[in-house]
Amino acid sequence: DAIRAAVGDVANSSGNRARIEGTVKCELDKTKGLSNGDKVTVNIQVNDDRCKELGIKIKEKPLTFSVEGLKEVETFDAFADITVMFDGVSPNATARVLNNSKDETCMYYYYSLDKNSGLAVGDTVTVSISEDNIDAVAEETGKVPAEMEKQFTVEGVSSYASELSQISDAALTDMQKEATDTLTAYTARNWADTSSLEGMEYLGSYLLTRKPNSSARYQNLLYMIHEVSCGNNYDGADMHLKYYYYTVFTNVVVHGDGNISWDG
Repeated sequence: DAIRAAVGDVANSSGNRARIEGTVKCELDKTKGLSNGDKVTVNIQVNDDRCKELGIKIKEKPLTFSVEGLKEVETFDAFADITVMFDGVSPNATARVLNNSKDETCMYYYYSLDKNSGLAVGDTVTVSISEDNIDAVAEETGKVPAEMEKQFTVEGVSSYASELSQISDAALTDMQKEATDTLTAYTARNWADTSSLEGMEYLGSYLLTRKPNSSARYQNLLYMIHEVSCGNNYDGADMHLKYYYYTVFTNVVVHGDGNISWDG
C-alpha cells in the first residue's frame, strides 16, 4: 500500500509492481507498542538510477497512517505475586524468582533475573519478563503487563562479618573460652611434665576481610590475641616466662537474629 501511494497507478500492474518493489525501500518508524489511534510513518527511499531505467518518478515524501482495528487489551500488575528468594551468606548470596501468582496470564510469562549470585545485602536485582510471547499471550488473554521489570533489594540473609564491632560481647566470650580450652588441651598432650601453663590473659582481637574479587580461601579471619604465662622446673629450675599466642577463627558470620557463628 505504501508503494502504491508513492508511485500511483503505475504500480497496479503485477509486473510493474514487482520491478518497482526492487527499487523502493520502505521503513516504518516504529513497529512495537502500538495502540489504536497511534500514528506510524513510512519513510521511503528510492533508487534514482533504477527509476530512470523504468521511466517512472516516485514520491519520497513520508507517508503517515493511523493505527486501527487492533484488539483492545487491559494492563495489569504482572509482579503482584512475584517474589525473589534470597539464600546463602552476603556477599555471596544467591537469588531465585518465585511465581506465586494465581493469575493464569502470569503462568505464560518467563521471568528472569539480571543477577542471581555473588549478592550482598543492600544490592538490587531486576526481574524482567521476556518479550518473546507478550503479543501471543495478549491475544489469548486480553492482558499485557503494566511494567516489564521490577527491582528487588537483597535482604534477609546472613552476612560475613566485615567489622569487629559486629561481633557481640557474648560471641567474643565464647571465642575466648574456645581459645583457652584449645591451648589447655594442647599443653596437656604435648608439654613435658616439668612445664606448666599458668594462665592466659586476653589482649584483644582484630578482623581481616577478603578483598573483592580475591581468590582467598576465607571470607574473613578473626585473630584473638592472648598473653600466655608458663613455668618450667626442669632440674630444679624455677623459670617463669610469657609469650604471645593467637587463635584464628575463620568465616565469622553474623546472622539475622544477632547470633554469631564461625568455622573454627
